[in-house]
Amino acid sequence: MKKLVVYLVKMKTLSEINLNKNPFSETTPSREQNFFWAGMKTVKDRIADCYQDAIDNNGKQLILNWGPYGGGKTFSSFYFLAEHSTDPNLTQIYVRSPKDGSKATREIFNTIIDELTFDRISEQVRELLNTVENADFLKYLSGRAGVEFAKAIVLIGSDDNNITALMNRFLYSSVTATELKTLGLAKQIKTDGDLAKFLTGLLSCFSYDGNEQSFKLCMWFDEMEDLIYYSTKHYQALSQFLRDLYDNIPNNLLIFLNFTLAEGEDTTIELILGTALWSRIIKKIRFKDFDHSDALEYSFDLLNEGKIDKRSPNPMDKAHLKKLIDMLPLGSLTPREINKKMTAIIKFLRTKDLVLTDDQVINDFITQQEQEES
Repeated sequence: MKKLVVYLVKMKTLSEINLNKNPFSETTPSREQNFFWAGMKTVKDRIADCYQDAIDNNGKQLILNWGPYGGGKTFSSFYFLAEHSTDPNLTQIYVRSPKDGSKATREIFNTIIDELTFDRISEQVRELLNTVENADFLKYLSGRAGVEFAKAIVLIGSDDNNITALMNRFLYSSVTATELKTLGLAKQIKTDGDLAKFLTGLLSCFSYDGNEQSFKLCMWFDEMEDLIYYSTKHYQALSQFLRDLYDNIPNNLLIFLNFTLAEGEDTTIELILGTALWSRIIKKIRFKDFDHSDALEYSFDLLNEGKIDKRSPNPMDKAHLKKLIDMLPLGSLTPREINKKMTAIIKFLRTKDLVLTDDQVINDFITQQEQEES
């Protein structure tokens, strides 16, 4: 009987190459990851300025973020959502554009309700009912949502569990005619116009300013380039929906629109959004294509962040890092593509049982990459 021989290949752990984790592992951002901002200092500063202006003042801002695929726009959303997650007076909402244009308005409405959660909405309405004269609050809501939907929003803050249970279903248009009559309401939320009016009133509760209260609202609309695939009828309807929200929420509002488009395609964004909404944009933040210097800064920042012992050298010094970066074509110098390449070199070091790079290691890695890509 033959013996089974198992060969064990020694492989360095991340800690053995002075890394507490692979800092380049996140090629697709998620809201659950630990966030560290690398490179792109101008972009970070400009978005931070928008937040600071929103916190310090009670105006409205519509911001366009645009740039290449994998250029960091979604990461920016998640980074700043996490950065400001503990501010009790700032409500933040993240919405990814629906793929189906025919259902886009309803899907965005449902996503916003789900992001806020019914309990949070009920709590916010109840707080305003306790601090603002009911007649004044109803008047405030009526000016944004209309009288009927203003009454509905007030009911969400009810102390009656039976009423709030019905109102939870009302938000998704799933109450019966009898139940609607029991609530004392005349109609459900059906049309795109209804969705916009009701949502305007509801979100105005999270941007209310008065009675020594100042609530702020920030909304991120991501992957807006999907509107390109909508029919004209559908992207115009969504543009009108966004315009109604922006125009009718009176203050304390910050909206970011993330678009993935190449240099020179900003006219496409204007066409999709329409002249009216485009003219309301007050700042355009360009996530520019990296050059090799930008890519080097980004990579070096992440390597430093991932180090266990900050006084010890990186697994790659700047000279070797630069050599790796220089092998990438300009069109691939996005955070996503850099993360892929840097993850590959870290894996190469570990499988070769190495701690640091040298010229030979880099040359061997480049040769391996060329063979794999040929």
